[in-house]
Amino acid sequence: MKKTSGSIGGCFRTIRLINYKSVSLFKIKENHRVELHTIEDPVVLLCSPRTVGFEEKAATDELQGSYMQGQITGAITRLYESVSARLSALASQRFIVLVDPLTGGTKVFGTPDYPLRLTYAPTVSSDYRSNLYELTLSGDYPEESRFLDSLTRIQ
Repeated sequence: MKKTSGSIGGCFRTIRLINYKSVSLFKIKENHRVELHTIEDPVVLLCSPRTVGFEEKAATDELQGSYMQGQITGAITRLYESVSARLSALASQRFIVLVDPLTGGTKVFGTPDYPLRLTYAPTVSSDYRSNLYELTLSGDYPEESRFLDSLTRIQ
């Protein structure tokens, strides 16, 4: 079983979300790269330090054959009520997700045909100093995630 993962702290703090409905071009290019054109700017989630990570693993199904299961995690401080409203609105949508590993490049998870879903849950640490929303973006898609070649916003 092939597995690619980025551990907690293995990525920069931002997770960018592109609504799959706003993608006008998703082109797979040479060298395992993707060209993306979108009609909307990505939604940027600034997560708490050392909380963003990803895991991707191969799976098989008798009916569908081989596919990838991807999961991106992170945490956002929940100091303002507006954070809850924003996450609630995002949870009703599906996304192509961009994550920047510390090793360089930008990983693209999901496709317009196989977008990822956002779920979140509040958490309180035992010392009550960290009130966070734990985020999870997950989904199944046909091929391993690729690196971003270019991202263009169409006017």
